[in-house]
Amino acid sequence: VRAEAGPIKGQRVYGLGFRFEDLRRANGTPLQPQDRVVGLQILSPNIDGASFLVRDFGANAGTDGDGSARLLPAAPRTAQPVELRFLGPWLSETGISPNPFLDFRFSVRFDGPGGLSLDVPGFFDADGYKGDTGNVWAVRFLPPVAGSWSATASMRTGPNIAIGTNPNGGTPVSTIDGRQVDFQVGPIASEEGGFFRVGNLRDSGKHHRKFDHGPYYLKAGTNSPENFLAITALDDVTKSGGEGNLHAFEPHRADWRPGDPVLAPGAADDGKGTIGALNYLSDQGVNSLFLMVMNLGGDGQDVYPFLGPKDRSFEKTHFDTSRLRQWNVIFEHAQRVGISLSLVMNETELENELWLDNGSLGLERKLFYREMVARFGHLPAISWNICEENDYSAAQIASFADWISRFDADEHAIAIDNNPNDIDMFQALVAAPNLDAASLQFSPDAIDTQVELVRNWTAAAGRPWIVDADEMGPWQIGLTDTNAAATRKRVLYDALFSGGGVEFYFGWHDLPLGGDLSLEDFRTRADMWRYLDHARRFVEDNLPFWDMRTFDGLLRNESPNFGGGEVFTLRGEVYAIYLPRASSTGELNLETFTGRFELQWFDPRTGSYVGAPIDLGTGGGWRALGPPPHSENEDWVALVRRQAPLWSGTAAASVSASEVQSLPNQLKQIYSQ
Repeated sequence: VRAEAGPIKGQRVYGLGFRFEDLRRANGTPLQPQDRVVGLQILSPNIDGASFLVRDFGANAGTDGDGSARLLPAAPRTAQPVELRFLGPWLSETGISPNPFLDFRFSVRFDGPGGLSLDVPGFFDADGYKGDTGNVWAVRFLPPVAGSWSATASMRTGPNIAIGTNPNGGTPVSTIDGRQVDFQVGPIASEEGGFFRVGNLRDSGKHHRKFDHGPYYLKAGTNSPENFLAITALDDVTKSGGEGNLHAFEPHRADWRPGDPVLAPGAADDGKGTIGALNYLSDQGVNSLFLMVMNLGGDGQDVYPFLGPKDRSFEKTHFDTSRLRQWNVIFEHAQRVGISLSLVMNETELENELWLDNGSLGLERKLFYREMVARFGHLPAISWNICEENDYSAAQIASFADWISRFDADEHAIAIDNNPNDIDMFQALVAAPNLDAASLQFSPDAIDTQVELVRNWTAAAGRPWIVDADEMGPWQIGLTDTNAAATRKRVLYDALFSGGGVEFYFGWHDLPLGGDLSLEDFRTRADMWRYLDHARRFVEDNLPFWDMRTFDGLLRNESPNFGGGEVFTLRGEVYAIYLPRASSTGELNLETFTGRFELQWFDPRTGSYVGAPIDLGTGGGWRALGPPPHSENEDWVALVRRQAPLWSGTAAASVSASEVQSLPNQLKQIYSQ
């Protein structure tokens, strides 16, 4: 740019960006917290000139805001992210006394149509852009309905008040506390994509959640790489040890599209590969992604929201505001292209599980959970996963879930993993009031039984959980570029036809294939994405899966390969039968249900129906399915449906009567992203 005024008007001006902690004293030693910087000497053969600043480390270097507020976007729409920014105390993300994350509690109550009232936590956002100091205090909100809304801010200060439970604790910050902002929310934006067109994913009282303005959700995605956020384009990302590599997802740069966000404009890695990877997955029909938000002391040791990776209280209570803004760009883009997010807070390695408060629910963990909910709780399709392969006690898990739930106004699902095949732990947790989901780690041939057991346990407790098959063993292998067909037969349909969701873990492989911590190209698993898309579309387009259960006993005499057939049914209405090998398809028991039934054959390899519907006659008793159209040694899906008759909704049933006649018909649910 060129200077617009002053003695150098018209001359070209350059900017220099640096991290304060990277500066050195004149003798070359690192700066210390008590140092006061009054000037910078630039030692470079390519720069002619000098730059000077004044900064008292840890003290306010700018001006406190007057409490004024700004709404982004200015004309919000239903189900679209809204950020409300207030200008308040000027602080630094490195501040100690006060600590902007711990010694201030900022939240906003949103009151809307029909008596809706949501208390949403806010957060310190420095300058709201890329800096680490500033006076921006932000809150993010996803309006569930159109109409008139009012936002009332609360801001109090005092030692550790951010995790305090007394609403009147501390001292009000007069410039912001009590400020009210009124605004209008318009209808859903037709040009929006993905989940920003259907709203929050809510508990439905069933084993699948439903969007506010859309269908039930069926999870079908990727469980790897778990260190997806170890991205070279992000601010101050470094490996502090561990396995795997930082990601650029370079092969997916070609999948970035004009108009998509850029994470680090002008940088060597600007993040287009990361955004392109999400585009690619969405285009393949993948609709979920499992990722760590804190893996220090774990496998990768390269993902964390804190200022640094050191195991010290300072880092654990201070957050990198610019990197977390970049996370939000990634997360919102994922939601915009229809990818849900499982945000995983811990992993199984002991050092990671003990990283915060030595494993307890103390100051560090409470603050960590609050910050994650405050910054990302506005996203419509996320879940909070407390720990991968967890070793916490049932009481600890329940207390963690209770604390997260305290701040999450939109009541996203809270999930927990098991150690491989250890599903008994879920029996001890079914009564926990704020746990909602099981993320299963499993052996391939056991997944149908495990999903069904956990579903039954939670349903019997009166709180049907989401039950997902998320990590397939053995951990060394997982999903590769050669085992997709076998995995389709052993896992994919067994999981979905048992009433669960499914994700695929990539094992432990070096590049170029890549594994759970090293993957760079999602195309290495393209075969499975194709099969996954076929299966997901089949279920979503044909089945009321949210009301269906597994009844394998309704099928007999089928081929026993891969554990035999799987029957997913709403009895008397629809039956989806997966046959891993259709050399013998057996017989289906239609019990005493009446009506005419028909069968269609679906090819899970191509995602298409083959042949005309087959009339099975009037229902009741055992009915032979007969052979598939071809490839009898391969897998097939038999879809059996009762043909719904037209019926009159009036007592007279007279078409000549003046009253309106009701002619219901079964219609498939239609949802396009």
